[in-house]
Amino acid sequence: MERKLAFILLLTVGVAVGIAAGVVLAQGPTVGPPNVLPPVPAPAQSPRDWVDYADLVLRVVTLLAISFGLIGTFAVLTSLRASAYGQIFGRFQGVLLKLADHPDLFDRMKKEEYTDAENDPNSPAVATNPHRFFANAIINLYEEAFLLYDSRVLSVIDPLPADYWVSMLGSMRAAFQLKYVRTHWEKRQAAFSPRFNHYVRDEIVGFVGTQPAAAVV
Repeated sequence: MERKLAFILLLTVGVAVGIAAGVVLAQGPTVGPPNVLPPVPAPAQSPRDWVDYADLVLRVVTLLAISFGLIGTFAVLTSLRASAYGQIFGRFQGVLLKLADHPDLFDRMKKEEYTDAENDPNSPAVATNPHRFFANAIINLYEEAFLLYDSRVLSVIDPLPADYWVSMLGSMRAAFQLKYVRTHWEKRQAAFSPRFNHYVRDEIVGFVGTQPAAAVV
């Protein structure tokens, strides 16, 4: 996408410069055919002629400013995009490193279920499992990545590259194989966005296939 958009922007600049050059050349003197009598000498340049040239220069400058403005916008959006998925990747690695320090919690997420009693704030006697916070952090991270991928900047640029989302999608499908993570999402769907819940139901929990990202690519 970045290469295509960069090509379009460069083409826009080229067209703008070409139009500006064409307008300038169009203002030059016109040479008639050889058999036509020489034109009557033009009167002395009037103030109106300077106004025309000033208008021409203003148009050229405007075209160039718009073109370079588009290039600047593209550069800023590309930088923001790289920053966005860089932050997601860093946070995801942070969760993995924390679990590496507590492998017992990862094992518990494989076997245990997030219960209704643990989900009930009116049951203070029920102890809160420590891996509940890991499950919540993991699902929140996936939700943020999905909402960012599902959005569009100016309806053109995808904030997350498709290849990056393929990797994230494979990780999400693996994470939802953990019983505690899956039941945590099932019992707390009201805490997540409807779009994310719909995607998880169709493409994560209900996914049947061998390809890691059949619905994306």
